[in-house]
Formats: sequence, structure tokens, C-alpha cells
Amino acid sequence: MTDSIFAAARAAVSQTEITGWTNRDGPPVIQGPHDGEVAVAGILAVLHRGRIARVDVIVIACFNDIEPTQVRAAAHCPLIGVG
Repeated sequence: MTDSIFAAARAAVSQTEITGWTNRDGPPVIQGPHDGEVAVAGILAVLHRGRIARVDVIVIACFNDIEPTQVRAAAHCPLIGVG
């Protein structure tokens, strides 16, 4: 899923550098509030990686809601979700 999303994003905005990471510490799919809560720790680790890489925007490619308040508070830049 991550690879196909980034391929489409790169094709849409080829003049922009796009980097993708997958939260491998969370559940393979988020199917409800509990899964979203479990995913937060891994998302926070990915946010830290983005801070080090100095990214300008973070997009969470998840169609279910994760805990946006905690994740957005930890983000160093704008953070949006596709779902």
C-alpha cells in the first residue's frame, strides 16, 4: 500500500521530493479505535524520523482515524491524514 501511494504522489508532483515510511510497530490494519491507539507509538517514532530528515509535511495514509491530537501535538510540521 505504501509503495503504491508514494508512486501516485510522485507522479502527481514530480518536482517535489517525497519520502515514505511505514509504521511497522503498529497493527497491519487499523479497524477501529483500539487499533488506532496501538498504532500511535509507531507513528510517533516515524514522526521523529521525519524531524531528523527535516520533512515539511507529513501525510498519514490511513483510512481510519488514529489519535490525531497526540500525533499532531508531537509533529514538527503540518500533519494530515487521507482518511
